[in-house]
Amino acid sequence: MKNIKKEVEIVGGNFDMCKAFDDMMKDSRMEGRSEGENLMGKLNQKLISQGRIDDLLLASTDNTYRRKMMTEFGLA
Repeated sequence: MKNIKKEVEIVGGNFDMCKAFDDMMKDSRMEGRSEGENLMGKLNQKLISQGRIDDLLLASTDNTYRRKMMTEFGLA
């Protein structure tokens, strides 16, 4: 947050709140993507370790099936 505050400060000590909001939204999206990647990695590991390659392939392309697998393994 300090970095965002420093970057959005404008002359006279005021702040560009639009830039601050945009920066916070960007950070949130990046954090969400990272969490999603981590969950997908965990799901992949679990499916591979159990030899469930067909499930892995389907989960990689079908959102509904992926959610089902996430729930099955307690990741959702």
